[in-house]
Amino acid sequence: MPTVNKNQIIVSGDSLGLEQATEVRAWCQRNEFFATDWCHPDGTIGYIDIANREVDNKGMREQLQKIALEFVILELGVSVMSGPPGHYNVPLFGFKVSKGRVTNCVMPHSGHKAPRRWKKQEVETNMSVLVEPNQRKNKKDNS
Repeated sequence: MPTVNKNQIIVSGDSLGLEQATEVRAWCQRNEFFATDWCHPDGTIGYIDIANREVDNKGMREQLQKIALEFVILELGVSVMSGPPGHYNVPLFGFKVSKGRVTNCVMPHSGHKAPRRWKKQEVETNMSVLVEPNQRKNKKDNS
């Protein structure tokens, strides 16, 4: 079965709380998940890019099943497209992650907000917005 590391992957889903997002991101890093930064530090879920390592349909499903069992609260849609980002693509296959299960799905993103491409800078900015009010208060107290 061909690998999908050059194909566009789309991930969408229901947002998580900050603590849950931190746990999911740490889990993905420890387990070398096929996509990075699909769960943003603020809990938003969305990804449109290539896989960060080689994975085939079976391997992707296995990874999704592991994370589904670890985080039963996750509601995700994952599509693998026929080519790289920026080209005309059609879906090759899709998965829906819900209530600890992974199923094949033709329309896995139904009901989710449209995913968007996040630049590293935007993720860092979003984190500073989450942290900055406390830092500002401390700076005012020290003035």
